[in-house]
Amino acid sequence: MSKQISKILLFIMIAACAGILKSQESNNIIVKDKRLNFYMGLTRLRYSDSLTYVEFPIDLYRDQLEFVEQEEGYKAEFLVTAEISVQDSVIEQKHWRTIDQCASLDEITDSQRLYNKNYFLLPEGKYTFNLEVEDPNGGKKGQITFDFAINPFIAGPIRVSDMQLASSIQRDTSRTLYTKNGFLVIPNPSALYGVGLPVLSGYSEIYNLAPATSDSGQIFQVKYDILNKNGEVIRSQSQDKKKPGLSAVNITQINVVNLVSGEYTLVMEVRDMENGGITSTYKKFIVYRQADYEEGGALYDKTEDKGYIYGDTEIDGMTEEELDQEFEYARYLATSSEKKTYKKANLEGKREFLKRFWNTRTLTADHLKEGDNFRNDYLGRVETANQMFRGSFKEGWKTDRGRVLLVYGKPDDIERMTFGMGEKSHEIWHYHSLQGGVQFVFVDKQELGDMELVHSTARGELYDDNWTRWLE
Repeated sequence: MSKQISKILLFIMIAACAGILKSQESNNIIVKDKRLNFYMGLTRLRYSDSLTYVEFPIDLYRDQLEFVEQEEGYKAEFLVTAEISVQDSVIEQKHWRTIDQCASLDEITDSQRLYNKNYFLLPEGKYTFNLEVEDPNGGKKGQITFDFAINPFIAGPIRVSDMQLASSIQRDTSRTLYTKNGFLVIPNPSALYGVGLPVLSGYSEIYNLAPATSDSGQIFQVKYDILNKNGEVIRSQSQDKKKPGLSAVNITQINVVNLVSGEYTLVMEVRDMENGGITSTYKKFIVYRQADYEEGGALYDKTEDKGYIYGDTEIDGMTEEELDQEFEYARYLATSSEKKTYKKANLEGKREFLKRFWNTRTLTADHLKEGDNFRNDYLGRVETANQMFRGSFKEGWKTDRGRVLLVYGKPDDIERMTFGMGEKSHEIWHYHSLQGGVQFVFVDKQELGDMELVHSTARGELYDDNWTRWLE
């Protein structure tokens, strides 16, 4: 298999596996469009009690750029524009140019990457990030827009920053663009590891460690769990570390080359042995091994059609408008690549796509009874959400409670508190078997019947230690 074909397969695999374009605050993001492809990461670190250092590394394949002949050799460049907005108003903007040169075009290969990074200093709040990368010589352009939030790393309970995935981390006392606290951290925004990059490296910072009052209190414990795409823990390891002070730099090094190609989640939990305080963060990453797809490999010939659960069903008689509405209901489940595929399909293509879409999820669902299908189960939850959670200006399935119901199913327990006793109406949903037990907190901030999600302990959801402030 040629390197160029391998690269195309990697793009397809990452787009299909990740599905993380939506608003993945701390997760790495791949931009895949027909012109310029690039990767980007987002890492939030403490700068001060009121400001957060938001770093965003970028990397792209060198051979995408158009090299122009100069008097001596060749030159290519790419322009980056980054904008931070609040409610459609741009509050911060950075624009810069990166130049690359070579003596001969023969020096350029399809595996070479170009890196760059920049940062913003932001106070607490919710923001929209827009990033555009352009090749002015070749006319290529890529763009991404996503939402994220800043919760400052103030004094109080133990906290941990986002983890920045890296290609390599080593001690370095020099001052370079990629040096942090005495470490040279070469970022890996693609979050891609494999035979060529077998060790997953990560940089993170831990804040608000408690002063030690005993020998055991001088230690903090770092535990790592690797989860497969079904959320199952497939590997765990832990390490005790001595506190250097009230904060610490944590370097992660995990060999992942023996994992089968696919998407995984690394969950890092930090426990302060002085007071039992716990904090955690997570990062998605991808393993790709070409041998897995070759004859005799772990994933060879695993794509056989298992047949449709949805053959001649009501989908065949639906109008295009009805099909579009059904896929709109499923937007919480669909990956970015699935959304693009559906949008480009004609009427028959959309019918075929929906059959495969629901069929795949029925085959992989583990909560269905024998004979049930995922489509009926999911659309039933849409109907329930519309009946129970209709907001002032939204259909029930579009509300925060509706989304959680559709994505995670019916909660095991619900605590409901109505307006009174100095607190606003709110609900706490408990899922006892999800990720070891999680909760979602919804508050009617305006007391208009619209419950908004203000806090959750589920991975990837809005987390706010100080969520009780919304009850005042």
